[in-house]
Amino acid sequence: MHPWLVRAIAVGQRLGAPRWLGYDAVEFTANVVFFVPFGFFVLLLFGARASWVGMLGGFLASCAIETVQALFLPARFASVDDVLANTSGAVLGVLVGIVVLGRLRRQ
Repeated sequence: MHPWLVRAIAVGQRLGAPRWLGYDAVEFTANVVFFVPFGFFVLLLFGARASWVGMLGGFLASCAIETVQALFLPARFASVDDVLANTSGAVLGVLVGIVVLGRLRRQ
């Protein structure tokens, strides 16, 4: 946990932010957002017909990151939730890429 983030969330909650908006929600959302560009750019690189490459690539990259954390970074924790969030971000990036490519083709 990042102490500055924990403090920022506590201040936000004192100012009226909802209780569900805690560290876990912020971390999950950050992991989703972090992988959106991955899915988006893989889609641009391989095209919409190979959209599965961005989704599978996001999953595999996330699994690799979590495996490295589990094996080589004792201060970090590997998490299935992180794999889920990262993969969701890659899928979201692919979907955004499909929409963007579709609009560009119509112009």
